[in-house]
Amino acid sequence: MKNYGVLSLCLSFILSANLVWGSAAYFIPTEVGTSAGSVRLGNIEGFSDTSSSTLENPAGLYRLNKFSANLFSTTFMEEINYQNFSVAARLPVGVLGFGYMSAGVDGIPNTGSNGSDASTKSFYVLNTFSYQNRLFKVAYEFSQNENLHLGFSGTYYSTTLGTVSGSGFNADAGIEIESGPLVFSIAAKNIIPSLKVNYSDTTSANYSQSEELFLETFYGAKYKLDEFTFYGQIDIQNSNKKLLKGLAVDYSPSFVPYLHLSLGYKEFVVLQAVKNNITAGLGLSLSGVNFDYAYERSDHILYNNKHYFSVGFSF
Repeated sequence: MKNYGVLSLCLSFILSANLVWGSAAYFIPTEVGTSAGSVRLGNIEGFSDTSSSTLENPAGLYRLNKFSANLFSTTFMEEINYQNFSVAARLPVGVLGFGYMSAGVDGIPNTGSNGSDASTKSFYVLNTFSYQNRLFKVAYEFSQNENLHLGFSGTYYSTTLGTVSGSGFNADAGIEIESGPLVFSIAAKNIIPSLKVNYSDTTSANYSQSEELFLETFYGAKYKLDEFTFYGQIDIQNSNKKLLKGLAVDYSPSFVPYLHLSLGYKEFVVLQAVKNNITAGLGLSLSGVNFDYAYERSDHILYNNKHYFSVGFSF
C-alpha cells in the first residue's frame, strides 16, 4: 500500500479545511502554471504563442495564425497528478479557445482505529477516496486593430473530495497592447464578485458550505531587444492581499533562432508568507511545434527537484 500519511494530512488541511470552517478562498489550479513555457519564465502569464493563452489572458490569443493546441502534464510528490489541455482556432472574426485543467490524487485512505489507549491503538483503512480539482474555460479574443486586443472567458469550477462536491462559475477579461518591441498584458480573473463555489455532501442533506472566487489581476510587460526578451509581472491576489512579482529573461541566439534559453524569478504565497524561487528552462520552436522544459527547486526535502514538460502546436 502506498504511504499517503503526509499527503492525506496536507490535503485535509489545505484542500478541505475551508469546507469545514466556512467560506474561504477557493484553490485555483492555474497557480501551478499553465505550461512549462510559463514556468520557465517565472510563471509570467499572457505572452504565450500557443493556445495556453486561453488559461492565462484570453486577449493573448491574437498571436494565433489558424489553429493551436497545447498539452501540459506533471506529477508532484509522486502522487498529485496535474494536467491541462487547451485548443484554439481563428474564426472569420476573432479567435475561439477551449481549456481544461485538473489536479488530483486517487486512493487516499480513510482510516479507523482500535482501542482507546494511545500505546496500544492500531489503525486500519476503512475505504479510500479521491480528490479532484478541475476547471473548464471557454475564451474569445477580438482585435480592435493591430495594436489593441481584447479577450473574455468563462470558467466553470468543479471539485470533489470524497463525498463532498462543489461547483461554481465566473469570468475573466483581458487586454493586450502591442507597440513594436513592447507588449503590455492586463488580465483580471473572477471579475464577478458575487459568485462562489458551493458545496454539498451526499452523506448529509443539511451540508452547505462555500468558497470565495476572489478577484486576481495580472499586470505584465514584455520587451524584445535583439536576441533577448525581458519580462515583468505584478500579480495582485485579493484573497490574501498580496502583491507578487515575477521577472524573466529569454535568450534566443541569432545563429539558432529556434532555441530559447530562459531564467525566471517568481514569488508565491505559502500560509500567508511570500516565498520566492528561481526557475530555468529551454524551449524549441520547430515548424509550428513548440517543446518546453522548465526546472525549479522546492522546499520539500524528498521532492526538491521539479521538472516540467509541455508541447504545443501552432499552424
